[in-house]
Amino acid sequence: MGKVNGIEMPILRDTGAAFDLICKKYVPLSMCTNETVWIRTPLEESAVCLPIAEVELDCDFGHKIPKAAVLRDSLDQGRYILGKKT
Repeated sequence: MGKVNGIEMPILRDTGAAFDLICKKYVPLSMCTNETVWIRTPLEESAVCLPIAEVELDCDFGHKIPKAAVLRDSLDQGRYILGKKT
């Protein structure tokens, strides 16, 4: 468990993920970086273009501000996925 943008949620490591993943409802528009990334998630049939946001992460690793790909709300599972770079 940890906090993502002040919201407590499970934080899971996915060593196969190239990017951190978070759902849109946890990310204010002001945190988006105007960058995008094309990724294919296990939840999608094909690659999708996702916006990137800087998120505030407080967990066992300490306080960090990593970049995360922002998933649409319909894919919300109430958790933050740490990619292999964070």
